[in-house]
Amino acid sequence: MAIAGFDSPAPYAQMVCLGRYIRRDDHSAVMGLVVKENDQGVGIGSFLAKCLMKAAQWHKVSKLIAHVGVNNKAMIKIYEKWKFKKELKSDEKKYIFSLDVVSEEPGNMPDPMRGFIGEPDDQ
Repeated sequence: MAIAGFDSPAPYAQMVCLGRYIRRDDHSAVMGLVVKENDQGVGIGSFLAKCLMKAAQWHKVSKLIAHVGVNNKAMIKIYEKWKFKKELKSDEKKYIFSLDVVSEEPGNMPDPMRGFIGEPDDQ
């Protein structure tokens, strides 16, 4: 599953972000997010994370896992915001973040597309 974001409509759009997860055999998935440096700090990464969490629920992924370098403060902030469990792998200088996805009720997570693509917030 992958989601890309662009700065304008085609044909001259530049990609500003990419979020994806890759399923593993045990029904978990490894997740990753990238946001162009000039576009960080405005909620794009958080929005991508929310979209991927919702997609993971729809696709019956049991757990999302992310590997994040200890110095990547922007990504650490996003995963902490979404209540991912954090484990330090000191020998590798990275954190392993994980979130049990299936344990959430399907309606508990907000719809990431609500309020976007011309849909009013009060529907």
